[in-house]
Amino acid sequence: EHLRAGTAMMRLMVQAELLGLATCPLSQAYAFAAFRARLQGRMGWIGIPQMMLRIGRPGTPITDLPLTPRRPVSAVLDVAPAG
Repeated sequence: EHLRAGTAMMRLMVQAELLGLATCPLSQAYAFAAFRARLQGRMGWIGIPQMMLRIGRPGTPITDLPLTPRRPVSAVLDVAPAG
């Protein structure tokens, strides 16, 4: 369930981006079992909620937003030499 939910969420986030929408995963709320159970009951779902995702229109045009700086791969990934 976790893997399928993650894949579905990423597909949804990419589609939203292509439509000019902004997304924000809300993972803190669903981390509590009591909240998940309450949400499951209120929505009448059989499965357990895996993630909440906020979707909306950004307040400013996307082209006006600053780019997020990226670190070089070598700063975040340590690759052992082959051999």
